[in-house]
Amino acid sequence: MTVMLEKKTGQKPLWSQLYEILRERIEQNRYPEGMNLPTESELMSEFSLSRVTIRKAMERLMNEGYIIRRRGSGTIINPRRRNTSTTLQTTIIGEFNDRRDRRVISVSYEIPPAAASSFFGTPERQPVLTLVRRLYVEGKPVSNHKSYLNPTLGIDDRMDFNGSLYETLSQAGYPITEITERFTSSLSDKEEEQLLELKEPKVIMRRQRSGSCGKIPVEYSLVIYIADDYELTVRYRK
Repeated sequence: MTVMLEKKTGQKPLWSQLYEILRERIEQNRYPEGMNLPTESELMSEFSLSRVTIRKAMERLMNEGYIIRRRGSGTIINPRRRNTSTTLQTTIIGEFNDRRDRRVISVSYEIPPAAASSFFGTPERQPVLTLVRRLYVEGKPVSNHKSYLNPTLGIDDRMDFNGSLYETLSQAGYPITEITERFTSSLSDKEEEQLLELKEPKVIMRRQRSGSCGKIPVEYSLVIYIADDYELTVRYRK
């Protein structure tokens, strides 16, 4: 049976409506832990939506830990999602703006911050694969994402990083199952003003994130946002 979503002006974006339906099905155990989520083609048929819209909804489900992708198994409901008694989930609303344009700025090997080397358990001066992405809204940069990847995992610069980083890591065999984040804010410095093309200082929100696959450290990211373009929401689940 085809499920029709609300398409009137002023309603939530279609991907957001689909995300909420799929999340509810997961939470109500209609899609049990460990089972495969319906394929993109099946969801396209059920909801009469484009593949791009389906992928936006699935990307958010993956970022919030509801689903993971395993090579050879497809997309499954995360079996570890309820293993902890409490979870704290954060979402930067602006990252899901329909007008967004996410661009890969560079993929290179750089010496990471000492905190990243410590997280990975690697020598401080060892270069690691470094991915720089920037998010634009209506042609203006609103955030800069710099991600360092554990050099011991065999992830290299030949991979396609144009899509979701966490989806790419999942396809490489390292789905992110645990995230630690720290947020701070203050006025922008000269480097941040240059990265975000600011003509004058603005309040910047800074996000320090480390992601692991089980006990394996995978990703360490430093992200900056123009604070007046974003809203931070926190979901606490027990």
